[in-house]
Amino acid sequence: FGRRLACQVYCLLYISACITKHFNVYWILMIGRVTGGIATSLLFSVFESWVVSEMLHTHKATPNSVGKLLGLMYFTQYASAIAAGLVSQSLVTLAPLTKVPGTEYLYWGGSTLPYDASFASLALGLVIMSLKWGENFGQKSTETRAPLPRDWVVWTLGVVVACFESAMYLFVF
Repeated sequence: FGRRLACQVYCLLYISACITKHFNVYWILMIGRVTGGIATSLLFSVFESWVVSEMLHTHKATPNSVGKLLGLMYFTQYASAIAAGLVSQSLVTLAPLTKVPGTEYLYWGGSTLPYDASFASLALGLVIMSLKWGENFGQKSTETRAPLPRDWVVWTLGVVVACFESAMYLFVF
């Protein structure tokens, strides 16, 4: 399986998680939590893997330019997260949470509207990925494992990132 496929699976899993938010049924909501959790794990790994492989192996970019691209990517990611939060808050106030007529457990409006916007954004991203991105599998390595870093700064950074990500997962879930 390639990295583009993993990115597409992310979109599909998170779209399914967004759909579950419309139901007031515990087991459906739990399915959404599971698919959302799997999608989040993919989010924090496959996109960077795809772009690094694409830049280094397909476009023959220098490691320095890949670093600059990743820095720009993270800046854009955090700026768009702030903007998405503001848009989500305004969407929530557009219409009250309302039961869909003729159904017992299905709702729309209110707190479901940001998930609908996410659905639309993910669907657009999925179409763009499917039409414009090439599949990449990385390069096969003969080495079975990477050597452990010897620099204490690398270990410290790894621990800090792990603690931050753990806190984010606990906060989100």
